[in-house]
Amino acid sequence: MSQLVHLRFDKEVKNGWFKSSLSEHHMGQLCVAEIKDGIVVGKVDAILEIADNKIANKVASILREATKEDVRKMDMNIRKSRHASAVFQNRIKKYRLPMKLVDIESHFSEKKITFYFTSQERVDFALLVKDLARAFKCRIELRQIGDREKSKRIGGFGPCGRLLCCQSFLKNFEPVTMKMAKEQELPLDSTKLGGMCGKLLCCLRYELSSYREKKKKAA
Repeated sequence: MSQLVHLRFDKEVKNGWFKSSLSEHHMGQLCVAEIKDGIVVGKVDAILEIADNKIANKVASILREATKEDVRKMDMNIRKSRHASAVFQNRIKKYRLPMKLVDIESHFSEKKITFYFTSQERVDFALLVKDLARAFKCRIELRQIGDREKSKRIGGFGPCGRLLCCQSFLKNFEPVTMKMAKEQELPLDSTKLGGMCGKLLCCLRYELSSYREKKKKAA
């Protein structure tokens, strides 16, 4: 039997299952794991025993239970992100760049800070990156994101009263069109069918196949 542990991180996009060699786990436990962006600290919110070791071998491993030093570093990174936000706002004014900061990730390794921003145009931020690298003495990465990704990072609740799908479980954004609403005989009012991002609701895709199947049987 193998044990899989689900970890929740401050950045929802990184939540996921990890295999563990630790003797025991409990809900709310802080653990250190390694993902493609580096080492992170997450909180245990689900534990699963599985018989298929092949499945366990496909996921990353938990490195250890978080120590006091890990927690201290995590708290320090949160404070660092707040400081980085103020510095970033100052620098975009300095270079007069048409950018709006959405989110910051100060990586656990302290070797990289990622800034997520939106802009209505393509931005040449070469000088900004060099300036930020000098200020923080680490690798700087800037990522321009769209409206859907912006809502995912800001978070909130949909008209259904639940956490936004993009924030809770959606990993990829698939195209959503007004034609989908028409096929489901919904009112073609973009103000009622739009999400927080200003785009059509992602959930318009969920029952579309059922409506299409129903029409085929009725034909």
